[in-house]
Amino acid sequence: MRRAIDVDSIGAEIDRYDPVDAAAVCDSIRISADVDLLADQFIDLYDELCAQPVSYDDEMLTVSRSLSRMASHLYAQGGANDATKFNLLRKILLRFRSKRVKR
Repeated sequence: MRRAIDVDSIGAEIDRYDPVDAAAVCDSIRISADVDLLADQFIDLYDELCAQPVSYDDEMLTVSRSLSRMASHLYAQGGANDATKFNLLRKILLRFRSKRVKR
């Protein structure tokens, strides 16, 4: 907000607008928002499953299988880049580890 607010400065800002760039930003935000929502849903499901009594060995095997399936499905779909997908799996794993420590 260092420039004067007048017809010329507002016109100059409008001229700088790039619809292709705006669309790319929009797509990027939608992808990351979808990934965050997906992570929250996975975490909620995990919390629900953790409420059920299970032996530790069974739980570790089940979590391992689930994360493997989840990773293969996540990496197979388009959209988010690999770093975003990795961060989603990392977030889920960290949540799992924090739950293990609390028990």
